[in-house]
This record gives sequence, C-alpha cells and structure tokens, in this order.
Amino acid sequence: NSAVARGCEILGEVKNSVLSTGCHVGRGAEVSYSVVMPGAVIEDGARVSYAIVGEGCKVCHNAIIGGRFAPEETKEISVIGKDKVVEENQAIKPGEIC
Repeated sequence: NSAVARGCEILGEVKNSVLSTGCHVGRGAEVSYSVVMPGAVIEDGARVSYAIVGEGCKVCHNAIIGGRFAPEETKEISVIGKDKVVEENQAIKPGEIC
C-alpha cells in the first residue's frame, strides 16, 4: 500500500507510505505511514513512522523518527526539514519538528 516513484532504491521495508524520486531505504530500515521527499536517504536499520522527511535529508544508521513503534506512542506527525541530518542512533519524538 505504498506509492514509490522511479529511481528509488528499497532494501528495507516500506508500508503505507509515499516515496518521492531518488530515495534510498537501507537494509533493515523501516518506513511506515510516512512521506519521504526527493533524494532523502534512510540508512540501514533506521525507523521512520508517521513522519514527513524533507528533500535531501539523511536519516543515519539506527536513527528513529516518529511514533507507533510501541503501543503507547501517539500518531503525531514528526517533520524533518529540507537537507537535515538525523544522526546515528538519534531519536526524534512523535510530533517533533526539526
């Protein structure tokens, strides 16, 4: 149930999401209920849920963006601005904007 544009490389799992052109989803990465803008990179092991990931962003190895990875977490949307980097092992909380 996802819309994936041409030129995307998906090595992980994508569900109920929209991926724009030229996106990369690494091995073991999970993207769910999210919109990923052009040229964004989701590295190996990263998890993105209920989020908007801006154009040219880099979500580093094992970073977590958004919620719904545990039952008590909310469905608030996290937003990562254009060309931002979410560092390795960093967590962006549900509803956080950066």
